[in-house]
Amino acid sequence: MKALRLRPMLSSYYFWPGAVMLALAAGMAVWAVMLSHEDWAGQVMWSVVFLVVAVVLVVLAWRESRPQPRRSVG
Repeated sequence: MKALRLRPMLSSYYFWPGAVMLALAAGMAVWAVMLSHEDWAGQVMWSVVFLVVAVVLVVLAWRESRPQPRRSVG
């Protein structure tokens, strides 16, 4: 398995919004744990939404940062 190289991904327009959404997802998950004795379902829902958006943005950044495959003429 290849190592995940972050340096080429840093210049992508998708990476930093994805990183922020990942941080928001983590914050909402912590908030849901803190509210576990109350109504925490909304916090979990938003945490999952932010996590899904973050994963999509990071995958887009990864795909954008990969070198284009060389095509052979033949």
